[in-house]
Amino acid sequence: MLRARRGDRAGSAARFSWWSTLLRQIAHAYLLSYQMPLFQSSLQEALSLGPDRRVAAEIYAELADVGLARAYMWKEPPRSELAEHWLSSALGLAEPGTQAQAMALAARALAAPEAGAKHADEALAIAERIGTPRLLLVAYEAQGLVASEERRFDDACDWADRALEPLSALSDPGERAYWLWTAGCIYLRRGRVAEVPALAAECEQLSALLTPHDEVHALALRATLLYAEGKWQELAALTAHALQLVEVNQGTPCQFNWRSLLVCALGLTHSGEGRDARRLEETALASAVVAGPPEREPALLRLALVRGDLDEAARVLSLLPRGSDPFAVDNAAARLDALAALGDRRGVEEEAAPYVVGESYTFPFALRALGVVRGDVSLTEEAAARFATLGLGRHAEATRASLGRGRGRA
Repeated sequence: MLRARRGDRAGSAARFSWWSTLLRQIAHAYLLSYQMPLFQSSLQEALSLGPDRRVAAEIYAELADVGLARAYMWKEPPRSELAEHWLSSALGLAEPGTQAQAMALAARALAAPEAGAKHADEALAIAERIGTPRLLLVAYEAQGLVASEERRFDDACDWADRALEPLSALSDPGERAYWLWTAGCIYLRRGRVAEVPALAAECEQLSALLTPHDEVHALALRATLLYAEGKWQELAALTAHALQLVEVNQGTPCQFNWRSLLVCALGLTHSGEGRDARRLEETALASAVVAGPPEREPALLRLALVRGDLDEAARVLSLLPRGSDPFAVDNAAARLDALAALGDRRGVEEEAAPYVVGESYTFPFALRALGVVRGDVSLTEEAAARFATLGLGRHAEATRASLGRGRGRA
């Protein structure tokens, strides 16, 4: 009788373990198709089965990674209290040095990179001991985001380079496409513009073999590159393709469904197609559901500036976060140009200060804004030279033209 009961308990435990494993696999399938509520409910059902401590820690770490560190994947992200509960549960249950602990620590760093250095370092140490490619990628991503937030742009590029190495051990082309896109944004923030076209081209080639969502990401990298370079006509020419991809991708929660349209609207405006730009902007604003509000996209601030609408620029500026955005290269630069246009010398001095030390995409914008508010022609001339050095020739030309206009007024 005792043996029978033990056998029943063992069989029951095996069935629970089997069902828990299946639910996690189902959750991963939902994650791939961005069905986030179903992803969440599947993992919570797996937790309701009472898995052992190790498995529970892994499930909570998965929830924390996607629910806290990647809230942009959701149309309606989990409440912050719930996401924090997932993270604290993962950290409380995970044994030291395990994958679950590393994933939870990386999630904390990715969610709050401004205070994430310690967590990113701990996650990296564990990932390097375990050595699995996917865990290393998560740790490298955390390191790269923290480095960018701390404006250590060369270090961030190094982490992106390291991330591209283990991808050969993974059979998922989507993972490589994601990292080509991420690396392209990191390189742009550093100002290594000449190296980004090759990354964008490979990302486009891979994404064409994957899903419309991957294609939207590839388009976003190409549009961001053209935006950073000031190649407005080429950017405007992406509009039809952007609208087509966004239409096909509407079922997938993605911030680039609307952000890419705002970026293309900027290209249209600079190209003299103001009416089409307004229509495209309205389409983008009406669909800014994921990772909003739309003022988070610096192209919206640029649109106000190029139209000379300083009231709108002031409104958008008040809502555009000062912190770095991993996918919006122009955040700090757009803010600096807006502050200069509004004559806010104190704001320019404060926000430019961190960027006039070390090379970055934002550096020449900071010099130019300082030159404007101080009336210092030498700073504006230096900004033009640095734009040219970075390969941002259109910005160099515009800066030199502003010098000519200023001398003419004098």
